[in-house]
Amino acid sequence: MRSVCCIFLAMLLFLNCAKRGGVEGTVIDRESGHPEQGVRVRVLESGSTAQSDRAGHYRISVTERDFILLFEKEGFEPVRVQAVEMKPGRWYRMDVALIPGNG
Repeated sequence: MRSVCCIFLAMLLFLNCAKRGGVEGTVIDRESGHPEQGVRVRVLESGSTAQSDRAGHYRISVTERDFILLFEKEGFEPVRVQAVEMKPGRWYRMDVALIPGNG
């Protein structure tokens, strides 16, 4: 009985992970074209966050079909991007260019 419970739990975990998809991409400075490190990427609906690395790359998991991503870094204007009708379990690419400003 115990092994049946373990198998059932493992299947639930696998199915849950299979539905998880997300967004990844690169964040650059619009004026210079250089990648931006340390940009905070947040899914407004869930509060999940990620941060861009030295190459400007970020990757964030999303479970909602429709959501808004907020890109923020000091010295830049914040950028909001609304994603609509994303398919569960798929990864999408979203590159963003930040505009220097009062952010």
